[in-house]
Amino acid sequence: MKRITFNIPTVNGTETREGFVIRLSVGPWTRRFVLQSEGSGFVLADFASGFKLCDLRPRMLRRFVGHPAAHDRSVNGWRAEAQCWLLEVTDKKGLCDVQAKLNSVPVINGVSK
Repeated sequence: MKRITFNIPTVNGTETREGFVIRLSVGPWTRRFVLQSEGSGFVLADFASGFKLCDLRPRMLRRFVGHPAAHDRSVNGWRAEAQCWLLEVTDKKGLCDVQAKLNSVPVINGVSK
């Protein structure tokens, strides 16, 4: 995967961050997200809006503590954890609510599809 620079919203306007674009799917739709580099790991951000959705570092730490031999620290491991988080949110909130919320944000990084 290629590292990219993308915009995020802040109270002082937009700033740039680095990360990896990933496609995640739930139900019938797929959407671009970003694994945003932050410290020793990644947070999941929406590509179109730049909004942070989830800090994946505690989730990855729980997986490592639970089963160190099966722990995957590669970008693909982080992507798999992001997909799991999105599926959990969709199970809790419902597919329509998640899709409506993601589509309601202002676009600052181009088209989300």
